[in-house]
Amino acid sequence: MADGALTLNLDDETTRKLDAAAHLAGMTPEAYVLDRLSADLTSLHLDWTEADRRLAEYDRTGEFVDAVDVLDAFVARVDDRAARRA
Repeated sequence: MADGALTLNLDDETTRKLDAAAHLAGMTPEAYVLDRLSADLTSLHLDWTEADRRLAEYDRTGEFVDAVDVLDAFVARVDDRAARRA
């Protein structure tokens, strides 16, 4: 992809949907994909500040929160809120 070219192999259903969307937009499928991809990539606002802060904290201390514990706490909060609404 060094030359800027990218080849995508699409299944028949995806190709059909792409052709229909491009036609509705009055564009070629290639132009439509380029336009949509460019817009999606431009709209990404990746702010790594919090992730970097947490990684630095982990690097400094080695302490972490287990994902299972976090998910269990989240489910418990959701269950609690649902019970209060009932």
